[in-house]
Amino acid sequence: MNLKLQEMTIKEKLRTMELLWDDICRKVPDLASPHGMEIY
Repeated sequence: MNLKLQEMTIKEKLRTMELLWDDICRKVPDLASPHGMEIY
């Protein structure tokens, strides 16, 4: 995968981060959210 970060909008970057975090949480269910944020 090769993302061109300079070409992505903020909205695209945030959506990508969200998708990555969701994927990580499914694979490692007991992983804590970064910066002490709660996941609901």
